[in-house]
Amino acid sequence: MLEVPRKFIGMQVKLARFVADRVAGRGADAHAPAPTAAADPGPAPAEGGRAAPPDSARANEPGGRAGIVFEGLGPEREVQPGTTVLEAAIAADVHLNHYCGGMASCGSCRIEVVAGVENLSPLDAFEMSTLDMVKEDPDDRLGCQARVLGPCTVRIPPQE
Repeated sequence: MLEVPRKFIGMQVKLARFVADRVAGRGADAHAPAPTAAADPGPAPAEGGRAAPPDSARANEPGGRAGIVFEGLGPEREVQPGTTVLEAAIAADVHLNHYCGGMASCGSCRIEVVAGVENLSPLDAFEMSTLDMVKEDPDDRLGCQARVLGPCTVRIPPQE
């Protein structure tokens, strides 16, 4: 039987409370003012209701590539722009926990952004809510949600 690390049990309880609040309409967006007609609606939701990742200049180039360095774990790896850090880690055979399967709910894929934070996709509400439970540094991100749009360097914290 797979044993879940003790710290993730507490996060599961927090996540359950968060989901219950969102279902009941008490989530972070529940009290936000309604957008005005002149407001920019932003990117259209992708499959699953999440906003599509923003395009970068490199992503629009035919055959465009982006680079990621896993600090202390070898040279820069080239990836397609829009690839998540988790996907890049798996392709590079770099171990990065992802207990929830990349659904931004457990925080086990937390990474530390060393350089190029501006070359990662913006935070969304799902990622922010999970990072609130596991973040140790302002530039921490979830590997399953952060999409590589240009050159960046990340550090993988010790994995269990």
